Amino acid sequence: MYFDGRPTRDTPFTRPEVQSRVSAEEGEAHYGLHVLRVALASCFVWFGLLKLFQVSPASKLIGDLLAATVPAVPARPVVVELGAVEVVIGLGFLSWIAPRMTLLLFLPQMTATFGTLLFLPRSVYQRGDPLLLSLSGEFVVKNLVLLAGGLAVLAMVPTRNGVKQPRTPFAATRR
Repeated sequence: MYFDGRPTRDTPFTRPEVQSRVSAEEGEAHYGLHVLRVALASCFVWFGLLKLFQVSPASKLIGDLLAATVPAVPARPVVVELGAVEVVIGLGFLSWIAPRMTLLLFLPQMTATFGTLLFLPRSVYQRGDPLLLSLSGEFVVKNLVLLAGGLAVLAMVPTRNGVKQPRTPFAATRR
């Protein structure tokens, strides 16, 4: 394809069979990202509600992190507030009403989660070895998947006619 959008003669990407395969792959990615969006929303709303109702198993870890970093701040109200923020993040993933606000809440929440690895090494590592994670350590490190998934979902741009996906190598070949 030339820079002005005119197709070159018989390139692999101008053949109809390749064009239909590319369209199918983009469609699968589109639905996969929607499934990821709903899964992320479910996790954040669920975990947030557990914190709001003060029945989250992560409350102790959050309290320990607060005690290690800002001991003057009481843990209980912070856990409840964090739960509210997580519910808002989940609803943001689900509704796409305010993706930028969702991103602004999501990134600091994820960053704070990884603070546990720095400030509570005895809680997250076995025998001080970063390769031997405890149950709490696994709980924190699995947030890498939530972070990657959240960034992938928030990279999609909602439009009135649907969803504009992030640019792929194939998107540049079609006009």
